[in-house]
Amino acid sequence: MLNTRHATAKAQGWRERLPSRAAFVKAASAENNLLRRPILVTDGGLAVGADPAAIRKLLRP
Repeated sequence: MLNTRHATAKAQGWRERLPSRAAFVKAASAENNLLRRPILVTDGGLAVGADPAAIRKLLRP
């Protein structure tokens, strides 16, 4: 769910080592662009980010 291309993620080194849950929640609360979008939740599962194949799979009847 972390947007590793965001300047904050790069500056904190989160591309190489993920932040703790608390650090991520605090940072994402201040800067919502740290969250990858879209986030699609259905009964069939979860897709995070622009993954067309995963989104199509979730939206199929």
